[in-house]
Amino acid sequence: MKFIKYILYSFVIVFSFLQCKSAAHLANNHSSILFGFVYYKDSVSSTFNIKEGFNIYIPMASNAHHITLDSIYFKGRLSKLSKINDSLYTGFIKNENTRKPDIVMSSNPLKEYGNAVPKIPKKQSFQLKENACMVSYKDKQTTKWIKIENMSFKPLF
Repeated sequence: MKFIKYILYSFVIVFSFLQCKSAAHLANNHSSILFGFVYYKDSVSSTFNIKEGFNIYIPMASNAHHITLDSIYFKGRLSKLSKINDSLYTGFIKNENTRKPDIVMSSNPLKEYGNAVPKIPKKQSFQLKENACMVSYKDKQTTKWIKIENMSFKPLF
């Protein structure tokens, strides 16, 4: 019985060390990518003067493997990133609540026929802080994610 406990404890210890090694390997995977000062600004519509969403700016300080960024997940929304030049990517995240559609309420159900079905909010993919985002990039046919924390907000003016 003591021998079985000894083997069981040794397996637990060995697997815990293996788990730590794989976590360290994953953390060192992103060492070739360095970001500059990542920030976001409000985007305001010029015609209605309504906040439409966020413009996100991601400058690359160092990109040793020439990895291209693909998309960003910020404040519960996903958006594609566009490459401005070799060292700057931008993304736009649209506010869903900019304009609410008109809803016809009537005692006659035929008059309510044109109403759109309300959207059910999707479950969030990541649990992030208020000023953090996840950025996806492609590395040899696989999509990987990097977490960027401490993004700062810059006012428009």
